[in-house]
Amino acid sequence: MSDLLFLTVCTVRQLPQALALGQSVDRLHPNATFLIGLADAEQGIAGINLPYQVLPVSSMIEPGMLNTLSGQYSPTELAGALKPTFIRAAYTQFPEVQHLIYLDPNSAIYAPLTPVLERLQTASVLLTPFMQKAPADDALPDEKYMQNIGLYNADFLAFRRSAETDRMLPWWEDRVQTRARIDFCESLCLDQIWLMHVPAFFDGVQIAKNIDWHRGLWNWHEWGGTADKPEQPLWVNFKGLYNRNEGFFAYQTRVDPTRDSALQRLLTDYRAGVQRLAQPAFDRPPAYGRQPEKPVVFGWRRGAVEALRSLVNQINTMPLPVWK
Repeated sequence: MSDLLFLTVCTVRQLPQALALGQSVDRLHPNATFLIGLADAEQGIAGINLPYQVLPVSSMIEPGMLNTLSGQYSPTELAGALKPTFIRAAYTQFPEVQHLIYLDPNSAIYAPLTPVLERLQTASVLLTPFMQKAPADDALPDEKYMQNIGLYNADFLAFRRSAETDRMLPWWEDRVQTRARIDFCESLCLDQIWLMHVPAFFDGVQIAKNIDWHRGLWNWHEWGGTADKPEQPLWVNFKGLYNRNEGFFAYQTRVDPTRDSALQRLLTDYRAGVQRLAQPAFDRPPAYGRQPEKPVVFGWRRGAVEALRSLVNQINTMPLPVWK
C-alpha cells in the first residue's frame, strides 16, 4: 500500500469528473490510492461497480447533524463545509498514508506531482495562491475581489501527516461546519476563506509560488508570461470552463477562453473523457444541500449592472434648475 492518497469530494452528478480525475491519477501515480468523498446520498448508485473506493458522508456524520448542515447550505457550500471532515476521515481510514493530496473533481493531472511531494518533505500543509502577480490592467478579478473569495485555492491542497496537520484540520473543520456560506457581506466564502489564516496560525505551512504547476481560469494569463515553462502543467482545473455556472471566475474579463487554441484542445479532450464516463444514474440533483446555489454573474452582466448603477447615481446627483 502506498503512503500517498488522492482525495476528491463530489456529488453524484460530479462523479464522471471525479472518475476522470481518478484515471489521470492512475496513469501518473499507479501505486497511489484514489478516494472519492461523496457529499451526497448513495441513492441510485449503490449497485454500480465504481473503480474507486467511495466514502459516503453518511458514514462520517450522524443523520441529525447531516440534516442540519443540508438545511443551511447549498450543495456547493455543503461540499466545502465537509472537506476537512473528509480529509480527517481519510487519514483515519488509511493509517499508513503519510501524504494526502486533495484535488477538486473538476481537475485532471498531466504530469507526476513529484515537485509537490518534494515540498511535502519539509511542509506539513502546502497552499497554492490563486494569483501570484499583481494585476497590471483594469480587468477583473482584481486584488479586492480575491480578498472576498480567499487568497489560496482550496481546490488543491497537500498535506503531510504531522502534529501540525492534526492541529490544523480540526480547527478548519470547526470553522467551516457553521461558516462555509458564500456571503461576501459577512466575509464568508466556502472553506477557502479560512485558509488565509493557516500560514499565521500553524507551523510547517508553505505557499507554493510555482506558476508552472497548475492552470485555471484565474491564472491562465500568468502561465503565458512564465519563462521556460514546461510543455504541460502538473494539473489543470477546469472549473468555470467545463461548466460556466461553476466557480467564482466565470465573470472574469482578463482571459477569453474561446481565443486560446491550447485551452480549447485541453477542454475538448477533457470533455470527451468525462462524457465517456457518464451514466444515467449519475444525472440527478444532489440529495443534500437544500439551499439554492448562488447565481454566477458573467462578465457582460456585471458590466451592465455597473453601468446602470453609474447612470442611477448620475441621475440622483444631477443638479436641477430652480424656477422662480
